[in-house]
Amino acid sequence: MELDEEGVSLRLKSMTRAYVDNARVATMGEKGEASANAGSLRVLGLAGSLLNSWGAVLRIAEEFPELEALDLSGVRLESWPKERPSGVVFQNLRVFVLNNAGVKWCDICALGAYMPKLEELYLNGNRITRFDSGRRSDGEAMCFPNLRVLSVEENSIVYWSEIEELGHQAIAVALGGSVTKSEIKWNVGVEETKFVNFMPWMSPEKNLSLYVFHEDQVSLMPKGCKLLGSTQNCKISSFSKGNHIFTTQAHPEFDYMFMKTIVEKYEEMLGPKIFKNAIDSLSNNVHGNTFSLWCENFIKFNLFSEERV
Repeated sequence: MELDEEGVSLRLKSMTRAYVDNARVATMGEKGEASANAGSLRVLGLAGSLLNSWGAVLRIAEEFPELEALDLSGVRLESWPKERPSGVVFQNLRVFVLNNAGVKWCDICALGAYMPKLEELYLNGNRITRFDSGRRSDGEAMCFPNLRVLSVEENSIVYWSEIEELGHQAIAVALGGSVTKSEIKWNVGVEETKFVNFMPWMSPEKNLSLYVFHEDQVSLMPKGCKLLGSTQNCKISSFSKGNHIFTTQAHPEFDYMFMKTIVEKYEEMLGPKIFKNAIDSLSNNVHGNTFSLWCENFIKFNLFSEERV
């Protein structure tokens, strides 16, 4: 059935999904023009478009305030936000795809304030090498407080220490805390975490000696979180939020041979003093099995307990 001009207009206005990949879209046009024709959009695919600035991307938010998913894969932006937004943001965006866009992690961190409800972020194929903690020029952390999925396949991560940025430290930054370099540079070896608070799933209650390998650490705990444990060289080594977030700076998943191998691999990077101290500490017993039990209890607690928050 052929539609007349009015029928086409009605169809566009009721459309909730649009995929115009590789269509050479460079602008949203005049203010109100796109929303007047397709203002009901919830999902928009603009992969391979010619948008070239963050200002041009924000025009999408302005035209489609109810947008929940946006794909800008392959889009090479010449500018990224550095300050907090003063106007329009992607108020309802839950999914953002930016694969193969040549983007850096520091640029991505700057988007947190513009996408306050983001739950899924896809950054595959961007040749990312580092997961530095992003910060605004005023020093406040930029965060994705609701992020559940982060996909970083086909990037260029070389050092294990970068993966650490996506665990305990990344959660802290995502919730509004801060991460800085350790005063002793590299903290490597077996280190005891002394726990000052125990959550319901932390049974048996005891201090744990665990493998550590990091040069960054959480320096400011996010609001609403509880300090659980500290080590001699890392004051915020473990924390929780409610009953649904539980972190550690240590590596309870490491075993002796794995830890010994990576310490020896990075001997030159660590330097003779840190290397010797790390190797010597490996003779101490570790409690990875206890932490594993805590993790099992944590999952069961949140699946079956009426006390979960």
